[in-house]
Amino acid sequence: MKKIPPLIFIGVYLLSGIITAAFADPIDHARSVQVAQRWLELSQNPMGRSVGKIGKTQTYLNSKGEARFRVVNLEPGGFIVLAADDDLEPVIAFSHDGAFDGVAGNPLFDLLSKDTEELTQHLQGNPSAKHSNYHLQSKAKWNRLTTPLASVTQVSFKMS
Repeated sequence: MKKIPPLIFIGVYLLSGIITAAFADPIDHARSVQVAQRWLELSQNPMGRSVGKIGKTQTYLNSKGEARFRVVNLEPGGFIVLAADDDLEPVIAFSHDGAFDGVAGNPLFDLLSKDTEELTQHLQGNPSAKHSNYHLQSKAKWNRLTTPLASVTQVSFKMS
């Protein structure tokens, strides 16, 4: 049997990482709303305060027209900022009150735009980043926030 040279194996491994990085799962509007709702169910009082109900959702794009983050508005006030790609942390920011001002020059908008773009580019350009703790934890959080509560089995024991 003929041996495969190690360099070919390494090249194929790296190429598979590049291909995987190029096909991260974008998060559509419906999944964003689902994730926001689930986050609210799991975090009914984030930072010790109650929050509103799901309202309108706005998608923010980069200069190439690619979605980078979504803002799920809460009613009567507040918002949740979600990544538009499941390679990033699902919940990026939130506020109990107020409205998100998605215009250039707003420090939060500028920070989110720059940060999500740079992190997405880093993950796409570095196949090894797909195996980092950050990336693995992000994927686990997305899975937790997209698993319906009804599918989680709870077991209780009665002590006699």
